[in-house]
Amino acid sequence: MKKLLFLLMLILGISINVQSQNLHLKAKMLIVSDGTTTFSEEVDINVILNLDEERCVIYSKKTQIIDFSPFRVYKDEDNYTVIECNATDTNYKNITFTILKHPTTSFTILQVAYSDISYAYSCYIL
Repeated sequence: MKKLLFLLMLILGISINVQSQNLHLKAKMLIVSDGTTTFSEEVDINVILNLDEERCVIYSKKTQIIDFSPFRVYKDEDNYTVIECNATDTNYKNITFTILKHPTTSFTILQVAYSDISYAYSCYIL
């Protein structure tokens, strides 16, 4: 009986550790800026943010896969939790990836910044 209980606990422990923390998001607004010009448009884009694997997949016209590594976490003046990350995009180009999470709602902003252009996706958690 003890062996059966031990095996059950072992299997349960392994299955709990295998689960990853995926956040399923829906982007409703995209803001694009090149430093001099900024425009926005309404979108309907699915996003999966996997915090355990440090990967974000943005299902836009062309699927974007962003691998990130957080280097700074803080609260900004509006009380958003800000996670700044070094990252690479689908083509292994070095970028900056920033996650801003509202303190009381499911509102989240994902910023993808290249040296010459940046994209900000305004999302909510599904």
